[in-house]
Amino acid sequence: MQTFFSFLNQGWIGVLIGLIGIVIGIYSHRKATMGARLNYNIKSSEIIGANNDVSDEIEIYYRGVSVPRVIKSYIVLWNSGNKTVDKKEVVPGDPLKILFQQESKIMNYNILKQTNPVNNVQLNNNKTNGNEIDIDFEYLDPKDGFLVEVLHTDDEVYPSVVGSVKGMTQGINYVGPKKSKNSAFFISFKRAVDKTINSGAFFKITLAVGILANVIGILIGVGVEGYVLESFKKEFGEGTDPTIISLVMIVAGSPYIIMSLTAFRVMGKRFPKELDPE
Repeated sequence: MQTFFSFLNQGWIGVLIGLIGIVIGIYSHRKATMGARLNYNIKSSEIIGANNDVSDEIEIYYRGVSVPRVIKSYIVLWNSGNKTVDKKEVVPGDPLKILFQQESKIMNYNILKQTNPVNNVQLNNNKTNGNEIDIDFEYLDPKDGFLVEVLHTDDEVYPSVVGSVKGMTQGINYVGPKKSKNSAFFISFKRAVDKTINSGAFFKITLAVGILANVIGILIGVGVEGYVLESFKKEFGEGTDPTIISLVMIVAGSPYIIMSLTAFRVMGKRFPKELDPE
């Protein structure tokens, strides 16, 4: 027991505990004061399109209309905060809408899924601006949202969701993959990688490694002999200070813990599972 208290009396242990306490305090405060928060995610793929290998004599038609390409986009919008977003809080002068490039055409759109049908989500093609889809709903409770499928010709592939909600100073946040003009193959490959990472298995392993390293470091620090301590002594000599070994193990393991917890926090921004288009 005396060894344990001696370990805790070391200055760097107190600093470490203090830093952990500060981090937990900041996280708890931000969680409690988050309020309403609208996030959106987009998955797009090119169904058919013209490229340099295709003759200029070949034209693409959609329902009798000539188009340069056909892009399918799945757009998920949901309330990731801890407060309800009410219809009356949407600013009338800047309503919520899905925005495409000016020259693009919106060919079709549908609401595929809703977490709660009583949210009464409705979409309407803007009569003034044909490249916009207006979004309307009664309310969105925390974790309420909906999935929209849009067929369009926008070569940007990823449209934007814009608009203003009272009290939501951060605006509407895009939390999907980086927007780019990458090829359909690259987008599909990146989506497969993202799906693997988003399963959480990789970060669960790194979290376990980090925790194990910290536990071993603490055990060495309090005087518990073991394989790791003996290995260090064989490598660096019998006179190696166990406190140094303990510090090395904790410092080496902490980044794994931080990385994993950060990843889980980011993954927590993912839309509700019932809105997954796949």
